[in-house]
Amino acid sequence: MNVWIGGDTVLKPEDRPSDLLPDQPSDCPPDVPDQTVVGKGTSEGHPPDSNEEGGVRRNMIISVVASMVLSVAIYVMWHVLEVSYRHKAGVLVKGEDDVMTRPKKEDIRSTQQTTPPFICTSPSCDQFSSIFQDALSYDEEPCSDFYQFVCKRWSVRLPQEYTVKAAHQHRIVALMRRVLDDLPRSTASSSSEVRAADLYWICMRPESNVEALREFMRVEGVAFDDDEPGEHPLKRIVHLNVRYGFETVFNVGRGQSATAAECRGASWTFVLEKVDVHTYAPFIEDLTSSVHFIRKAFAIVTGMDIPAETLRDIISVDAFVVDLLRRFSWLPMRRVFQLGKGGFFAGNVTVADMFLYLGESLRIQFDVQDCIVVASIHIIRLLEEILEKFSTTQLNRYVQWSVLKRILPIADPSVMEPVELRHFYCYTMLERLLRYALSRRFLEGVVAPGGRATREASTMISVILRSALSFVDDSSWMSTGQKVSIHLELAKNIRVLGYPPSQDLECLKGYSENASSVNALLSWAVAASTIRACQLNKTSPSGPTVYPMSTDVTFSSEAHTLSVPAALLMPPFFGSEGLPGINNGALGSAASSALMGLLEVYLSGGQEYSGTDDSGGGFSSRLECLKKSYQEDMGADLGTLNKMAALGDFVGLLPAYRAFVSTASAQRLKGLEWMTEEQLFFVAFCYQQCENVRDQRSSTATFRCNVPLKHTPQFADAFNCSTGSPMVSPKRCTFWDEDWAQPGQAIVRKSLRSHLDAQTPPHY
Repeated sequence: MNVWIGGDTVLKPEDRPSDLLPDQPSDCPPDVPDQTVVGKGTSEGHPPDSNEEGGVRRNMIISVVASMVLSVAIYVMWHVLEVSYRHKAGVLVKGEDDVMTRPKKEDIRSTQQTTPPFICTSPSCDQFSSIFQDALSYDEEPCSDFYQFVCKRWSVRLPQEYTVKAAHQHRIVALMRRVLDDLPRSTASSSSEVRAADLYWICMRPESNVEALREFMRVEGVAFDDDEPGEHPLKRIVHLNVRYGFETVFNVGRGQSATAAECRGASWTFVLEKVDVHTYAPFIEDLTSSVHFIRKAFAIVTGMDIPAETLRDIISVDAFVVDLLRRFSWLPMRRVFQLGKGGFFAGNVTVADMFLYLGESLRIQFDVQDCIVVASIHIIRLLEEILEKFSTTQLNRYVQWSVLKRILPIADPSVMEPVELRHFYCYTMLERLLRYALSRRFLEGVVAPGGRATREASTMISVILRSALSFVDDSSWMSTGQKVSIHLELAKNIRVLGYPPSQDLECLKGYSENASSVNALLSWAVAASTIRACQLNKTSPSGPTVYPMSTDVTFSSEAHTLSVPAALLMPPFFGSEGLPGINNGALGSAASSALMGLLEVYLSGGQEYSGTDDSGGGFSSRLECLKKSYQEDMGADLGTLNKMAALGDFVGLLPAYRAFVSTASAQRLKGLEWMTEEQLFFVAFCYQQCENVRDQRSSTATFRCNVPLKHTPQFADAFNCSTGSPMVSPKRCTFWDEDWAQPGQAIVRKSLRSHLDAQTPPHY
């Protein structure tokens, strides 16, 4: 019986080539030296008698048997050690009656390996080896549930609600404490950096001043003592963002008049951008969203218990908003609203209302040609759903609570302890306001701007782009005009890797207030209003805003820009001098999915890529097939799925895979030698989705990993998953044409032997 081990085939002893086994005894006795035996009771030169000859034969037989027993014992010990190692690596040798994935045919990759695999020894490979060894769950079958195989041990180790991306940001923020401690003493620090560090330390060591908090909330109209419906909640949201940078559902930025054709004659153009509602420490979100924290915060400010109805409204709106923000795919499709054209903005709010809210907060008067540009249509959809579901009173209570939970720890330090937790709070508050400008201090030391990692990532993305275009060219269900349009759009693509231009830190130059721990809230409010005034009085650079600490690759079709933040240019998403399989599986698949957002834009805009007969396999039928596959797996939970992101996972996987195949090194990771580079491609793809969620919220991570792979024959081939395995869909959905999708047809995979025989090995 042949047993699958990490893509290789382990043979039974009788099937093994002799060069793979320990020395075995021959069937014949060993040769006897040509000499006369001198035995007891004999004279030299005389042959032994028959009794002596029989004794010699017995000794020879005993010697041969002993040699055979010793050889067998050595082999058994060797085999036990190998099986023990394989078992540690996650391979369980099962009997004939056990469920086991076996290869149905000879694998085209080298399975009977006679030479040790070539190991990648770069620092990034060592990091990925450690990351994957800590994550992989060897008691799970890859062909049964690949997500559990990749993520189970990772999620068990984390008690809080985490994702791989949040955990990565968490590590960076933890290291930033040392950076902020050194900034004031460093001669290389600018005056703005020193001011930023001062604000951070004032937040870290404030004196309690609840009266200042009550006064702030009263002046800004968000005190809980007035339960009347009052102003429209959208007006309060706009004012608090413009004044202090509070991000409830969007962030207001200053845009260029050339941002849209309709705005070229405008004096004022403002852009509403998406927000990141999560801190880089999920346990802070858990803390501030808890009923206990809400009750305590309300009692501190008002001196009373929170009414049950108010508590219920806060919890309901907060849960609804967070769920929407998680589900929405922020498509790079803009909406332009011009004052002179009128109409409705969102729900019952008119375009004129929005300009009025902005004008009152900014103290400016708009002209009919002035514009508001919404960076993503999903901001409008989110606002419409919120305004439709909740009353003005409910939404105003939520806005009041959003402000209170954000600033309460500055006025009362006792609600955010110990010091490690407070660091995450203070750092996130400051970096949100400065648009993550301080993060560059750390990230530039890890990923140098224009350095090796950025160059390697840029080259990889170029290969993926060519791969995607070749798939478009080969698509029989797209018209020639559609192919030309996609080529023209993607050919204009400009990659932004690492660090986009940012001047937000310089906005602190105008802050001259003496920071004081006695009134830390006042110091923060003055700094926040100074920074926001500076940000809104200068025109932002054209193109989408990219934050170095972000973990999302974004593509803007209008700006022809693919943005890759610096935080993604390091493990667990990318490794300089790393394996192409891992880099393409992680960052490469994310970039490919973002590029495929171009198709999503056309789909959402009502332009579906359907051939002359969509029933024959055009865009709509392919999308419907994938939707049904998710429906079968998720059932009633399908509503929680970010459908457009899921489509991007599916559509972008094969272009990234093809790019990997064209650059594969056939190397392996130390400690995971049993896994091929092809298998590591799929592990890296799935690892990005790892998530640890609370019981009350459904996770879509399992399906974001498993469903695309179920419909990918290259995955089944890599792990020798047989037909009927849970990870092989009986009704496979396709997006790209089938010719290349058959393993080994249009692509020749590089075998391990071809690389080992190469005269000049790679530079690892």
